[in-house]
Amino acid sequence: MTDPIDTDDPVLHRALGVAANNSTWELLDARTSPDDFTPEEIDDVLARAYASTYHWARAADRTPANQARGAWLVSRVHAVLGHGELALHHAERCQSIGRMTGATDGANRFCGCLMNEWDCDTKPASFGG
Repeated sequence: MTDPIDTDDPVLHRALGVAANNSTWELLDARTSPDDFTPEEIDDVLARAYASTYHWARAADRTPANQARGAWLVSRVHAVLGHGELALHHAERCQSIGRMTGATDGANRFCGCLMNEWDCDTKPASFGG
């Protein structure tokens, strides 16, 4: 049996990365604590966030900013779920990517939000995928 997804297709990875990113935000919107999620939704939001980073790492026309945004999104999910150590790890990873690559879009500004450098209460408008 063959896999129906061509995992070598960077255009497909881009589309899947965008879909995973946007669907992660759909689950996060208006939720601010682990109590706002069912156990199944916790598993789902984590899977979607990590899937986004997986696909963006293989996507067509990816940039370091995409990698930083993915780390920030995973950090945000862990922060909302109360996973402080993991949230901090991914926020630091986001900042590191920004410093190493010189990424200059809004991603770097939001990387530090979970480290009390920025306000994390709203979804950045430029993070749509």
